[in-house]
Amino acid sequence: MPDNEQSRLKQLTKLAESLPEATTNIVGRKNEHRQFRVGKKTFAYYLHFHHNDGVIGLCAKVPPGENTRLAADNPKKYYIPAYLGPSGWVGIRLDLPKVSWSEIEHLLVGSYLIQAPKKLAALVAAHYVFS
Repeated sequence: MPDNEQSRLKQLTKLAESLPEATTNIVGRKNEHRQFRVGKKTFAYYLHFHHNDGVIGLCAKVPPGENTRLAADNPKKYYIPAYLGPSGWVGIRLDLPKVSWSEIEHLLVGSYLIQAPKKLAALVAAHYVFS
């Protein structure tokens, strides 16, 4: 894994694991993906060439319709991930020259709030303001 990619994965993992009771699982045939969970629910995936799509990205759960809006508004940055997209997930590319870590954090936290148990979500929601 190239240094830049390793650095981005490390930063993403640090953000995800900063959320209460978040855990990381290494998945994939070549251990190339990461699954971020809270309890029994997944709130994000780091995907590296998922189904040979050539993309390195973060996939997060978003409110209904938000995934298609984001992908339509900025198709160079956002995409509808294979298999996950129809269930309300969106992908954001991590393989672009510049990555907005505030945007990544926004997606991670938003997805966490959707997937986390209510008590944990309430703890996190109190610290974030979403527009």
